[in-house]
Amino acid sequence: MGTMRLGELSSAGKIFIFLLILCLIGGGYYGYVTYRFNNYVDAGNSCLSSGDYEQAIASYSEALEIKSFGSSQAEINSLINNANTIKEAEIARLVQEVVAIIGDKYSGIEGANTIAIRKGYYKAVETDEAQKKLDRLEELKYEQAKLNQFQNTLNKQKNQIKYRKR
Repeated sequence: MGTMRLGELSSAGKIFIFLLILCLIGGGYYGYVTYRFNNYVDAGNSCLSSGDYEQAIASYSEALEIKSFGSSQAEINSLINNANTIKEAEIARLVQEVVAIIGDKYSGIEGANTIAIRKGYYKAVETDEAQKKLDRLEELKYEQAKLNQFQNTLNKQKNQIKYRKR
């Protein structure tokens, strides 16, 4: 009993060996694709949990390019939609909080600054907290015009606080 040579095999044996090698190569490739797919999905999930929505969407898109068939495509599209929804919800929450902090309840009234200073309104403005929220909105790529408007209002209120302290 020795080792058999490929020439000694019957044609059915040769076909079996060929199919076996083909399955091994195909299985290895499928395992590699699945490994890369799972890495991109895991990276997207960690970015999503840390609040980096753009990077999460980019990771999910890479995963979609790698494996865009079957249930994987629906799963990734769902994750991308989820990331966009969470991003929009955070933007809406931050805008609401910024408006609540820096919203001037005296706007539109003649002499509003005088009234606000007398009532100590600007002293109560949480400028540091509002600035952090504005910085986060900028990271999330919120509309630049509205962001500039919020920043200008906050800067005016910071100046009023400085004026009030004098």
